[in-house]
Amino acid sequence: MPNYTFELRDGSGGIDDETGVALADGVHALHYAQDVVHELMRSREAQTRTWRLDVYDEAGERVIELPFATIDPTLDHLRPELRGHGGKILRSPPVRRRK
Repeated sequence: MPNYTFELRDGSGGIDDETGVALADGVHALHYAQDVVHELMRSREAQTRTWRLDVYDEAGERVIELPFATIDPTLDHLRPELRGHGGKILRSPPVRRRK
């Protein structure tokens, strides 16, 4: 199974996950990232909604970007286009992880 790593973008820099998680594919990586975001946001939605979680594949290419605001339940009253894309599996161009 491929190993996916994560980078939290919180406005003050990035926090890298150097170990990663073995997941079946990009869809599973997206679901895992959504679970992580929900946990990080819990009861701190207003403070974290500008954050983003990026997911990288084994080659170090960013394959998912997940802005917290797109799944913030306190923003459910807004139209989807005002919240962003809801997290997506990126197709191209791939972005290499910064080192």
